[in-house]
Amino acid sequence: MKFRGQYLKETLAARGLRPEHVAVALNIGANAVYRWFDGTAPRPRHSRELAAFLQVPERELWEFAQDSAEDSTGK
Repeated sequence: MKFRGQYLKETLAARGLRPEHVAVALNIGANAVYRWFDGTAPRPRHSRELAAFLQVPERELWEFAQDSAEDSTGK
């Protein structure tokens, strides 16, 4: 399981949000959000809070091995 940092970055941009908005909402430092962009996994609590903030299923924030296999086969 791998955190989808690029997805997070694109989702924030599409919504006109900056890492600082996420940081305030989750009561964390903005540097943590920037690390997530690079694929560093957030703590489980932050992952849940981030999904709630973005109003997406938490699963959307993660890439699973099965997802990768399907992407590589085009299915």
